[in-house]
Amino acid sequence: MALFNSAHRTWIARILLGLFVLVAVVPLTACDDSGDAPPPRPPDPRKNRPGHGKKKSKGLDPTGMVNVQITNPRWDMIQVHFDKMSTKRHSPVHDVFKPQVLNFIPRPELPEPEVTGPVADVEAEFEEVRGPLQLFPLSDYELLLVMSGTALPKALVVDPKGQTHVVTRDMRMGDAGGIVEHVSQYMVVVREPNSERPYKLTIAPPLMDMTTKLGSSSDSESETADATPTPQADGSEP
Repeated sequence: MALFNSAHRTWIARILLGLFVLVAVVPLTACDDSGDAPPPRPPDPRKNRPGHGKKKSKGLDPTGMVNVQITNPRWDMIQVHFDKMSTKRHSPVHDVFKPQVLNFIPRPELPEPEVTGPVADVEAEFEEVRGPLQLFPLSDYELLLVMSGTALPKALVVDPKGQTHVVTRDMRMGDAGGIVEHVSQYMVVVREPNSERPYKLTIAPPLMDMTTKLGSSSDSESETADATPTPQADGSEP
Protein backbone atom coordinates (compact mmCIF):
# COMPACT_ATOMS: atom_id res chain seq x y z
CA MET A 1 0.00 0.00 0.00
CA ALA A 2 1.43 3.42 -0.93
CA LEU A 3 2.21 5.89 1.88
CA PHE A 4 0.21 8.75 0.27
CA ASN A 5 -2.48 8.48 -2.29
CA SER A 6 -2.91 10.84 -5.23
CA ALA A 7 -5.24 13.22 -3.37
CA HIS A 8 -2.81 13.63 -0.46
CA ARG A 9 0.05 14.28 -2.80
CA THR A 10 -1.94 16.95 -4.60
CA TRP A 11 -2.65 18.77 -1.30
CA ILE A 12 0.96 18.51 -0.22
CA ALA A 13 2.15 19.98 -3.56
CA ARG A 14 -0.29 22.90 -3.21
CA ILE A 15 0.90 23.62 0.35
CA LEU A 16 4.58 23.61 -0.71
CA LEU A 17 3.81 25.90 -3.67
CA GLY A 18 2.00 28.35 -1.38
CA LEU A 19 4.94 28.43 1.06
CA PHE A 20 7.35 29.09 -1.80
CA VAL A 21 5.22 32.00 -3.07
CA LEU A 22 5.04 33.52 0.44
CA VAL A 23 8.80 33.29 0.89
CA ALA A 24 9.36 35.03 -2.47
CA VAL A 25 6.80 37.83 -1.92
CA VAL A 26 7.68 38.87 1.67
CA PRO A 27 11.15 40.41 0.83
CA LEU A 28 9.65 42.35 -2.09
CA THR A 29 6.98 43.92 0.09
CA ALA A 30 9.63 44.82 2.68
CA CYS A 31 11.75 46.61 0.04
CA ASP A 32 8.76 48.51 -1.38
CA ASP A 33 7.71 49.78 2.03
CA SER A 34 7.69 53.60 1.61
CA GLY A 35 6.78 54.34 5.20
CA ASP A 36 10.39 54.09 6.51
CA ALA A 37 12.49 57.29 6.09
CA PRO A 38 16.07 57.10 4.67
CA PRO A 39 18.93 57.21 7.18
CA PRO A 40 20.07 60.74 8.09
CA ARG A 41 23.19 62.13 6.42
CA PRO A 42 26.28 62.57 8.60
CA PRO A 43 27.01 66.16 9.66
CA ASP A 44 29.47 68.17 7.56
CA PRO A 45 32.78 68.39 9.52
CA ARG A 46 33.63 71.67 7.79
CA LYS A 47 30.86 73.46 9.66
CA ASN A 48 32.63 72.83 12.96
CA ARG A 49 35.84 74.50 11.81
CA PRO A 50 36.60 77.94 13.22
CA GLY A 51 35.75 80.73 10.83
CA HIS A 52 33.36 78.67 8.71
CA GLY A 53 30.82 80.76 6.86
CA LYS A 54 32.84 83.98 7.08
CA LYS A 55 33.71 85.91 3.95
CA LYS A 56 37.18 85.45 2.59
CA SER A 57 39.51 88.38 2.92
CA LYS A 58 40.58 90.25 -0.19
CA GLY A 59 44.27 89.54 0.50
CA LEU A 60 43.94 85.87 -0.46
CA ASP A 61 44.34 84.75 -4.03
CA PRO A 62 41.93 82.20 -5.60
CA THR A 63 44.17 79.31 -4.55
CA GLY A 64 44.04 80.31 -0.89
CA MET A 65 47.80 80.90 -0.66
CA VAL A 66 49.22 83.78 1.33
CA ASN A 67 52.45 85.42 0.16
CA VAL A 68 54.67 86.28 3.11
CA GLN A 69 57.86 88.25 2.40
CA ILE A 70 60.65 87.79 4.93
CA THR A 71 63.62 90.11 4.83
CA ASN A 72 67.04 88.49 4.80
CA PRO A 73 70.04 90.83 4.58
CA ARG A 74 72.41 88.04 3.45
CA TRP A 75 70.07 87.14 0.59
CA ASP A 76 69.94 90.81 -0.45
CA MET A 77 73.72 90.68 -0.92
CA ILE A 78 73.61 87.83 -3.47
CA GLN A 79 70.20 88.43 -5.04
CA VAL A 80 71.69 90.61 -7.80
CA HIS A 81 73.87 87.77 -9.12
CA PHE A 82 70.96 85.32 -9.22
CA ASP A 83 68.79 87.87 -11.00
CA LYS A 84 71.48 88.26 -13.66
CA MET A 85 71.49 84.51 -14.28
CA SER A 86 67.69 84.31 -14.52
CA THR A 87 67.38 87.25 -16.93
CA LYS A 88 70.36 86.32 -19.10
CA ARG A 89 69.44 85.81 -22.74
CA HIS A 90 70.93 82.81 -24.48
CA SER A 91 72.14 83.10 -28.06
CA PRO A 92 70.06 81.21 -30.63
CA VAL A 93 71.28 77.97 -32.16
CA HIS A 94 73.64 78.66 -35.06
CA ASP A 95 72.56 77.10 -38.34
CA VAL A 96 75.68 75.78 -40.06
CA PHE A 97 73.81 75.19 -43.35
CA LYS A 98 72.51 78.75 -43.63
CA PRO A 99 74.38 80.82 -46.24
CA GLN A 100 76.54 83.47 -44.62
CA VAL A 101 77.11 85.60 -47.72
CA LEU A 102 74.82 88.38 -46.53
CA ASN A 103 76.59 88.57 -43.16
CA PHE A 104 80.08 88.76 -44.67
CA ILE A 105 81.63 92.21 -44.42
CA PRO A 106 84.92 92.75 -46.26
CA ARG A 107 87.79 94.20 -44.31
CA PRO A 108 88.36 97.83 -45.24
CA GLU A 109 91.76 98.85 -46.53
CA LEU A 110 93.22 101.56 -44.33
CA PRO A 111 95.93 103.82 -45.67
CA GLU A 112 99.29 103.64 -43.98
CA PRO A 113 100.16 106.71 -41.88
CA GLU A 114 102.87 108.95 -43.24
CA VAL A 115 106.01 109.19 -41.11
CA THR A 116 107.79 112.51 -41.40
CA GLY A 117 110.82 111.72 -39.30
CA PRO A 118 112.33 109.30 -36.81
CA VAL A 119 110.34 108.91 -33.65
CA ALA A 120 112.23 108.41 -30.42
CA ASP A 121 111.23 105.55 -28.16
CA VAL A 122 109.31 106.94 -25.26
CA GLU A 123 108.70 104.74 -22.27
CA ALA A 124 105.35 105.63 -20.82
CA GLU A 125 105.09 105.13 -17.13
CA PHE A 126 101.65 104.09 -16.08
CA GLU A 127 100.15 102.71 -12.92
CA GLU A 128 98.42 99.35 -13.04
CA VAL A 129 94.67 99.65 -12.77
CA ARG A 130 93.40 97.78 -9.74
CA GLY A 131 90.07 96.04 -9.78
CA PRO A 132 87.58 95.87 -6.91
CA LEU A 133 89.17 92.62 -5.70
CA GLN A 134 92.61 94.23 -5.31
CA LEU A 135 91.77 97.07 -2.94
CA PHE A 136 92.00 95.21 0.39
CA PRO A 137 94.18 92.49 1.97
CA LEU A 138 93.09 88.88 1.60
CA SER A 139 92.27 88.65 5.30
CA ASP A 140 89.58 91.33 4.88
CA TYR A 141 87.58 89.29 2.36
CA GLU A 142 84.94 86.78 3.46
CA LEU A 143 83.88 83.73 1.48
CA LEU A 144 80.09 83.64 1.21
CA LEU A 145 79.13 81.06 -1.42
CA VAL A 146 80.83 78.44 -3.65
CA MET A 147 79.47 76.85 -6.83
CA SER A 148 81.65 73.80 -7.56
CA GLY A 149 81.27 70.67 -9.65
CA THR A 150 80.95 72.63 -12.91
CA ALA A 151 83.26 73.33 -15.83
CA LEU A 152 84.06 76.75 -14.35
CA PRO A 153 83.80 76.75 -10.52
CA LYS A 154 82.84 80.10 -9.05
CA ALA A 155 82.82 81.66 -5.61
CA LEU A 156 81.20 84.72 -4.08
CA VAL A 157 83.25 86.85 -1.69
CA VAL A 158 82.38 89.95 0.33
CA ASP A 159 84.75 92.88 0.79
CA PRO A 160 84.90 95.07 3.93
CA LYS A 161 82.42 97.51 2.36
CA GLY A 162 79.78 94.78 2.03
CA GLN A 163 80.04 94.48 -1.76
CA THR A 164 79.91 91.00 -3.30
CA HIS A 165 82.22 89.86 -6.11
CA VAL A 166 82.32 86.71 -8.26
CA VAL A 167 85.69 84.94 -8.18
CA THR A 168 86.99 82.35 -10.65
CA ARG A 169 90.33 80.68 -11.23
CA ASP A 170 93.33 82.80 -12.39
CA MET A 171 91.74 86.04 -11.17
CA ARG A 172 93.74 88.59 -9.19
CA MET A 173 92.68 89.04 -5.59
CA GLY A 174 94.15 91.04 -2.71
CA ASP A 175 96.33 94.14 -2.58
CA ALA A 176 99.54 92.06 -2.76
CA GLY A 177 98.94 90.71 -6.29
CA GLY A 178 97.54 87.32 -5.31
CA ILE A 179 96.12 84.97 -7.94
CA VAL A 180 93.28 82.50 -7.36
CA GLU A 181 94.73 79.01 -7.85
CA HIS A 182 91.83 76.73 -6.95
CA VAL A 183 88.10 76.85 -6.15
CA SER A 184 86.85 73.75 -4.34
CA GLN A 185 83.64 72.78 -2.57
CA TYR A 186 84.43 74.66 0.65
CA MET A 187 87.54 76.68 -0.16
CA VAL A 188 89.19 79.31 -2.36
CA VAL A 189 93.01 79.09 -2.54
CA VAL A 190 94.92 82.31 -3.35
CA ARG A 191 98.71 82.47 -3.76
CA GLU A 192 100.61 85.72 -3.33
CA PRO A 193 104.02 86.31 -4.98
CA ASN A 194 106.02 86.82 -1.75
CA SER A 195 104.32 84.24 0.49
CA GLU A 196 105.53 80.69 1.11
CA ARG A 197 102.08 79.22 1.73
CA PRO A 198 98.86 80.02 -0.11
CA TYR A 199 96.06 81.84 1.66
CA LYS A 200 92.78 79.93 2.05
CA LEU A 201 89.29 81.37 2.30
CA THR A 202 87.04 78.62 3.63
CA ILE A 203 83.44 78.04 4.65
CA ALA A 204 83.98 74.44 5.75
CA PRO A 205 82.04 73.34 8.85
CA PRO A 206 84.03 73.49 12.13
CA LEU A 207 83.97 69.70 12.51
CA MET A 208 85.55 69.25 9.07
CA ASP A 209 88.30 71.76 9.92
CA MET A 210 89.01 69.92 13.17
CA THR A 211 89.23 66.57 11.35
CA THR A 212 91.62 68.04 8.77
CA LYS A 213 93.88 69.50 11.46
CA LEU A 214 93.94 66.22 13.38
CA GLY A 215 94.78 64.31 10.20
CA SER A 216 97.63 66.68 9.31
CA SER A 217 99.05 66.53 12.85
CA SER A 218 98.99 62.71 12.84
CA ASP A 219 100.75 62.65 9.45
CA SER A 220 103.49 64.98 10.73
CA GLU A 221 104.00 62.82 13.83
CA SER A 222 104.34 59.69 11.71
CA GLU A 223 106.91 61.41 9.48
CA THR A 224 109.00 62.48 12.49
CA ALA A 225 108.77 58.97 13.92
CA ASP A 226 110.04 57.46 10.67
CA ALA A 227 112.88 59.99 10.52
CA THR A 228 114.31 59.12 13.97
CA PRO A 229 117.29 56.74 13.61
CA THR A 230 117.07 53.33 15.29
CA PRO A 231 119.97 52.25 17.55
CA GLN A 232 122.23 49.66 15.96
CA ALA A 233 123.97 46.84 17.79
CA ASP A 234 127.74 47.37 17.99
CA GLY A 235 128.49 43.78 18.93
CA SER A 236 129.36 44.51 22.58
CA GLU A 237 127.63 42.41 25.15
CA PRO A 238 125.80 44.15 27.99
